Amino acid sequence: MSAEHLRSEAPLLTLLIPQIIGILLYFILPLSLCWHFGIPIILLALLLYGFQYLPDYYRVQYFACKGILLYVLLISVFYLIGIMHAAPSSSMWYKHQKHEYKFAIVQITEPLHVKPKSYKAQVEIKYLLNGHKKIQVQGKAIIYLQHDSSSASLQEGDILCINNLLKDIQLSCNPGAFEYADYCKQNQIYQSAYLPTGSWKKMASERKRISVFFNSIGLYARNILRNHIPNQSSVGIAEALLMGYRNDIDKDIWQAYADTGIVHIIAISGMHMAMIYMSLIWLFSKMPILKNRKVLATFVSLLLMWLFACITGLPPSVNRAALMFTFIAMGDMMNRNISSLNNLAASAFLLLCINPNWLFDIGFQLSYLAVLSLILFYAKVYNVLYVSNKILDAIWKLTSATLAAQILTLPLCIYYFHQFPLLFVLTNLVAVPLTTLVLYAEILLVNLHTIKPLADCLGKIISYSIEWLNKFVQSVSHLPFAVWEGLQFNLIQTILCYGIILSLAIFILQKNKMAFITSFVLITVFIGSCCFIKWKHLQQKQIVIYQIAKQKAIEFISGTYAFSPDENSLQQVKNEKFVLQPAHRFFQIKSQKMDHLYQIKNPDIEAFQFYNLRIVRMATTKFTNPTPLFVDYLILSEKCNPDISWLAKNFKAKHIVLDSSIPFWHVDELQNKLEVLCIPIHIIQNHGALIIDADQED
Repeated sequence: MSAEHLRSEAPLLTLLIPQIIGILLYFILPLSLCWHFGIPIILLALLLYGFQYLPDYYRVQYFACKGILLYVLLISVFYLIGIMHAAPSSSMWYKHQKHEYKFAIVQITEPLHVKPKSYKAQVEIKYLLNGHKKIQVQGKAIIYLQHDSSSASLQEGDILCINNLLKDIQLSCNPGAFEYADYCKQNQIYQSAYLPTGSWKKMASERKRISVFFNSIGLYARNILRNHIPNQSSVGIAEALLMGYRNDIDKDIWQAYADTGIVHIIAISGMHMAMIYMSLIWLFSKMPILKNRKVLATFVSLLLMWLFACITGLPPSVNRAALMFTFIAMGDMMNRNISSLNNLAASAFLLLCINPNWLFDIGFQLSYLAVLSLILFYAKVYNVLYVSNKILDAIWKLTSATLAAQILTLPLCIYYFHQFPLLFVLTNLVAVPLTTLVLYAEILLVNLHTIKPLADCLGKIISYSIEWLNKFVQSVSHLPFAVWEGLQFNLIQTILCYGIILSLAIFILQKNKMAFITSFVLITVFIGSCCFIKWKHLQQKQIVIYQIAKQKAIEFISGTYAFSPDENSLQQVKNEKFVLQPAHRFFQIKSQKMDHLYQIKNPDIEAFQFYNLRIVRMATTKFTNPTPLFVDYLILSEKCNPDISWLAKNFKAKHIVLDSSIPFWHVDELQNKLEVLCIPIHIIQNHGALIIDADQED
């Protein structure tokens, strides 16, 4: 497909591309003041306006310049939209005034999530208070409420007056690990607070918002499922299928669905809504009343799809998917040969105007890439085989759709999740038809639950179907070749993968020689980058001081070997899954052994010699030495509270590290005390994990 043909096929891509560039530029180089970019936009607009008054000769001669100016103007406008949507750029953002006020009035905006020791809630900050002084503000935050009878009774929409204990969400910087602080930042959440009993008070509720009404519908539907599905282990999957509510899913079952490549079924996304919409279209096409009325059938399908979206509580992922298929359906309703690619671009453009941060949402990216992949490749994959049997043809259609959707989502899945399910075709062939039937049964159950015999029968059918599916998925996930794990793509390699896919697709579809040469060059560069990264891993000499709350954790890495004196804490289930395994995947460590580390350990001090680096870690101040020890890194941990004179007498350190085992209330006091030494200090709790390169230190 040539550039001209693509432009005529999907003209809205000419708006979407500069929109994405503008949002990315804001993400890379953010500005907080609108007028910094407002002035260039005005100048560019004036230049374009004045272009039409040039003589015809110059307008033809410099037509390309007009196009460039227009493109730069569009990028600048969308950069400005990014500024306007960013919370810090608003004068009413609560954090601009936070330190002057002791209390805040907040409204809970999502259902509470039960944690082991607290209830987690996202809130919108309405006012800040200090005595009789009260100001209206804006902004979102996360609060953790201590378990008690009062917090357990809270619901979405409730108004609370809380002690202003909000603190910045700190980066963990643990290598290869999921960065929760960045995830919150993308959702315009910058702070959180733990609120013990007595630090908050429920206030009189305001008028309920429409989102609260929709979520009450979702809660009502979930209660119906819980009352009529006999096996409670099946309820979590049933709730996820119908409403995208995943809090009740067993973690092992969720991991099994992820390992077999069907997690999209229980996480409502573009593919899930496509299943709903296309099923409704097919169903209405068989009904005599709507069979020959395409516009009416499409309209009814859209209406029911949005009703289904309302039952889910209208989370962002459902909004995106429903709006995307609304645009696609509108093209069908107009009975015109409108490009699906253009409709897809239109929906993405509108959503990014509403919230530019959705561009960085994994669900948004995968939803649009899956649908784009279906548009571009489904027909080509399906036409590879001709199947005359109707049943086998239906199976091949589903297989073709599954394979086509994977083409553009595969590199991104590896980049984010570092694994690839090898049996996704098999599991999708079983799971998609079965969950479609289960979904229809759930909709019938919710609408006909007042007829108790029928509701109980439907509940048993749903329960048995989900039980069987769970057993099947778990059996497949336990196969030794079910999932290819340990994959690690960086951003450049991911971009190279997309370049390879697109150039190979152009070569195969259009027999373009230049595309073949491009793909060969990109494959060579990709292989070269893999070899270079592997060589770097073989040569690496790293010391990692991890950020794990209330625990000390250090690891020494040499080549593909690693050793940690803190194995007990690192190998706890949670730490191993979310800290140790991602780090080992990041550094490509496959075994644990160490030949270049010398360790001295006694109750008063731990000393390590790693190549030419000397590291000392202390949990007490009982150690004394006749002459000061020269160390590269002095790590203070647990309740170590050194006196400055004692520290100067026993150590000469180039760097001081306060690890995450030091109580948070002691960190600031210790930092203020140590600053008089004029030695660089790294605080793990505030600055995140510390990665020390032994080669650079040498």
